[in-house]
Amino acid sequence: MNSSTALRECVSRVFGSTSELRIVDPSNDTYTDARIGEKIQFNHFPKVIAFAQNVLEIPHLIQCARITGHKAVLRSEGRHFEGWSALNDTLVIDISHIDYVHVSAGREFATVGGGFRLGALYTALDAYNITLNGGICPTVGLSGFLSSGGFTMQMRSPVGLGVDNVVAAKVVIAAGEIVVASKTQNPDLFYAIRGGGGGTYGIKVEWTLKLVTCPRSAMVFMNWTDPAVHFEVAQRYNEWAPSAPAEFGSNIDIYPGSLQLIGWYLGKSKQDIEDLVKGSGLLEIGNPETKIGGNCSTDNSRLLGYYIDECVADDQLTYVRSVLNTAPQAFTQIGDYPQYIYDETYKNPSLPAAPPWERYRRQAKSFFIQKDKPLEDETLRKVIKHIGKLSPESQGWAEWHAWNLSDPNTDSSFP
Repeated sequence: MNSSTALRECVSRVFGSTSELRIVDPSNDTYTDARIGEKIQFNHFPKVIAFAQNVLEIPHLIQCARITGHKAVLRSEGRHFEGWSALNDTLVIDISHIDYVHVSAGREFATVGGGFRLGALYTALDAYNITLNGGICPTVGLSGFLSSGGFTMQMRSPVGLGVDNVVAAKVVIAAGEIVVASKTQNPDLFYAIRGGGGGTYGIKVEWTLKLVTCPRSAMVFMNWTDPAVHFEVAQRYNEWAPSAPAEFGSNIDIYPGSLQLIGWYLGKSKQDIEDLVKGSGLLEIGNPETKIGGNCSTDNSRLLGYYIDECVADDQLTYVRSVLNTAPQAFTQIGDYPQYIYDETYKNPSLPAAPPWERYRRQAKSFFIQKDKPLEDETLRKVIKHIGKLSPESQGWAEWHAWNLSDPNTDSSFP
């Protein structure tokens, strides 16, 4: 028996009667879809993809990898920009179906499965009129999000990073043991898993999180379509936004034909954000399309710039909330390759399902700029000029955030 066959047979014993539904290997016509996350790539080919449904299955799957001579690779939701959650000749352990939620009686905490997509978790918590301090992209996985630090539009405010709201986690370590990581139990591991990198320090199968009630807020959306002013706008933004009030989170997106700004002023009014934007000097550059709204719900605010560019009344938010109602398989089909589908349940069956998230052939790079070494004007001008030359089909863009993390209120491993 070769090692690939031995691996599949071992995983089959772990999964029992549902093994044929939850195991994919190159012999299955759904293999291409199952191995690819958001990034379309044809250079990572795992031996077996195992879709776990229970925390207790994970140690046994790690044992299967070990005894058959394979590496085990965690996949939370498949949003890694380079597709590193499905590497060559590995056992991919997909935890996207481990998505339970238990909210405490006082609604202060929630214990949740590590495989949640953020949109699905927000949808589940909406039933309790409470939420998580999380990001704005609904298909990002919770474990990858927290392992990378938990960037949010509120991270400059006292709410902090996503990892600042982690109370504890259950982690499957390399030995196949499930351990608890918290400030009092395995504190070094607790430090590392909050911002130390996805999948680096074990498989995070469960999180205990501090919940928040986000106040209604004010939002701004600005759009400049004249490339002649894009450098001046970006330059002014980089000067102004990092020193704006801590409650104001923002970013700009630079595309070949437009530059857009999105801002979330946590707990503030429409008048507050109007005054803030007026003082920025951005309105005086070119002729931007500008939309400002107040009394915006948290769901509306999270998706502003993705699927909506203004604040609307709560009774008009059905479509916005449906975008958050994601399933474990959240991506579009790749060409004619059959999709892998298994137990695609939604946290709010009364809402429409979220539209499939587009997959891309992509390259991405992230970088941080020190406050005392800002991006030089010449470099900024070159970047904007290069983006302006890209064809629309390339879908290239650059995204700048003004997080101002020089004095973070975090005790995690990020930044």
